[in-house]
Amino acid sequence: MPDPEPTGTEAAPARHDFVLPPRHHLFAVFDGHVEAASAVAALRSAGHAAEDDVRVLAGDEGIATIDASGAVHGAWGRVVRMAEEAFAEHDVEYLQVLEEELRAGHVVVVVRVADETAADEVARDLRDRSGHTFAYGAHWDFVPVVS
Repeated sequence: MPDPEPTGTEAAPARHDFVLPPRHHLFAVFDGHVEAASAVAALRSAGHAAEDDVRVLAGDEGIATIDASGAVHGAWGRVVRMAEEAFAEHDVEYLQVLEEELRAGHVVVVVRVADETAADEVARDLRDRSGHTFAYGAHWDFVPVVS
């Protein structure tokens, strides 16, 4: 039986997980739920089988999780975003892009990966499955991966 279309989040992390970029996670955008579900199935069959290996963000819950302004996370979130604006402006810009994609009805797939090399490999596979707008949460910042 195929997976149902995501309506919010799958294995939603606690909101504080996304105040800072999650370490060792690849972010990818898919234009539709069908493409995202197909990519998730491929990731699961390729070994990303643990419950928290793959997260799917969509709709209002996804936007609240990404929280580019920090407002959803309260004072702590706003302080973190101000610091990112000062020291890692591109991180906040990427979060804003993710929110725009979610507002457009697109889906963000977040995959736990071991390192930047693995992120590049997974991104290549997801790109072949219609994924785009990739970034890897390295330590406390986003770094670009193959596009």
